[in-house]
Amino acid sequence: RRHLGVVSLEVNPVHVCIARHFLDLARLAGLAEVKAGQAKDILPRVGEEAGLHACAFSFMDHRGTIFHQDFALLEASLSFAPVPHLVTDNTLNPGAPIFLWRRVAAALPRDDGAGAGHWRTTAFSLTEFSA
Repeated sequence: RRHLGVVSLEVNPVHVCIARHFLDLARLAGLAEVKAGQAKDILPRVGEEAGLHACAFSFMDHRGTIFHQDFALLEASLSFAPVPHLVTDNTLNPGAPIFLWRRVAAALPRDDGAGAGHWRTTAFSLTEFSA
């Protein structure tokens, strides 16, 4: 199978159908795929299909209270590329306190002199377009 450029996960089956239809209309179905289901169920399969270190960019825009679980799943499966980029939405409202705490703590220098690794965390506050 040809390498996919984009894999999107969607819980709502109607949204999956609509997104796939638009990919077909745009003739981009060979470059992108929409998978149905929750990240906790789908990410292991995506990792197996794409291979190790294949995730160069991830955008999380779902219930923020589980970002840390999905992030841990991606890390544990060695899915992140050597220099990955991660964007999360709705981390302050409704909130993702565990995810934010772990990301900020991971960026701090440790007592044992270890560096912060390849993650750098920056928080932005943006007004919702419909607010």
